[in-house]
Amino acid sequence: MMYGFIRWVKMSKRKIKIKVTEEHIKNAHKTDIIQCPIALALKEKLPEYKMIIVGCRRVLLFRGFNGEHAIGTVTHTMRNFIREFDNGNPVSPSHYTIEINEESKDE
Repeated sequence: MMYGFIRWVKMSKRKIKIKVTEEHIKNAHKTDIIQCPIALALKEKLPEYKMIIVGCRRVLLFRGFNGEHAIGTVTHTMRNFIREFDNGNPVSPSHYTIEINEESKDE
């Protein structure tokens, strides 16, 4: 039987400014946590992350399958945008700032 382990890492905070464009909105899918407009904007801004998941409270960013990740918080304004988009209501291009906690590069 195998058990998982906890990998303690040093985290650092970084603020990211994103712009959700008309193109992101057009190419996004309703109720899709990987293909929502905010996820598409983050993927464009942060290509080093291979998978980005935008939930109703958190953003999870994964560099690969080795466990390297970052976590961000979805703001109230972003949550409203997602809700309107998922409900099929018209949304406009928007700017957001998201603070993410990333694994530090220095050991």
